[in-house]
Amino acid sequence: MNISVLHLTRSPPIPILKRLPPLHMFAWSQYHEAWQSVFRDATKYVKDLPVTTSTKQCHEPSTLAGNRSICHKCQCGLFTLIAELEGIGQHSSLKGALAAPSVLYPSLPCCAAPAGIVTLVPACRHVNNLTNLCQEKIRNLPSFSSFLSQKN
Repeated sequence: MNISVLHLTRSPPIPILKRLPPLHMFAWSQYHEAWQSVFRDATKYVKDLPVTTSTKQCHEPSTLAGNRSICHKCQCGLFTLIAELEGIGQHSSLKGALAAPSVLYPSLPCCAAPAGIVTLVPACRHVNNLTNLCQEKIRNLPSFSSFLSQKN
């Protein structure tokens, strides 16, 4: 059942709820909410990064160790990426986008990009940090059957 549910995970909840027996509706709502928390947590992660006023400072080698600051341009790129990821309708597509964001989103804003190039996603440590965070959160999501077995 959990494998089948993965194909429906990123689907809008209302059509799924209409087809579920009433006994499973609450569990599906909890499961859907757990998935939504991945994107809420990603947004919170980006909002909580200290914003630097200096462009490219967030990618300078001398400031990388222990520095979590982000410039406005990279922050905008991360918010764009989160919105794009949240809109993906299939679990397998989301997994692919998180594994290789530069393939699907080659034009994300990033201050590390050379002049004349919009982005340099593989070099953007912020994109890598964000996708790693999302992948970890998804790996740690409980299965749908675990929500079914919970006492309401």
